[in-house]
Amino acid sequence: MKREADSIYQTLYISDILFILAYSCAKAAVGLLLYRLGRDTLYKRGCAAIALFIGLWGMAATFAMSMKCDISNPWILSDKCHHIVSVNCCPRSSQCHILLTTLFDIQELRWQIITAFDVLSELMMFGMLVYLIWGLQMVMSRKFVIAGAFACRLP
Repeated sequence: MKREADSIYQTLYISDILFILAYSCAKAAVGLLLYRLGRDTLYKRGCAAIALFIGLWGMAATFAMSMKCDISNPWILSDKCHHIVSVNCCPRSSQCHILLTTLFDIQELRWQIITAFDVLSELMMFGMLVYLIWGLQMVMSRKFVIAGAFACRLP
């Protein structure tokens, strides 16, 4: 039974890592598509910078998801680490008060940070798209349709 549970945990661990890798490759593909659509040098540099940001984000997110509290068994789902943030000792008494001793979920914090940078990169790509279509000579309603199609990616 324990071997089956370990196998399931390992599968979930690998699926998180593969999700991050696949997702960052898909995001980079959209960034490179935007790069290919532009002609302006400043625009192309911006798209290249966004693609680089997405690549670095993908590598950092993969590394963050790979590192767990227990390095010997990183697939263990508990992933809760004990951390004492601050201890306040009063010199007049022998009492010490732990201001923040908590058992907090590192996994949730990881996903929050990964998601924050994910949202940032999506906003940057959307901004580049708006910059791209703003200069096109077409009716405003078509520009909104194009922006709306890409806005579906926004979180």
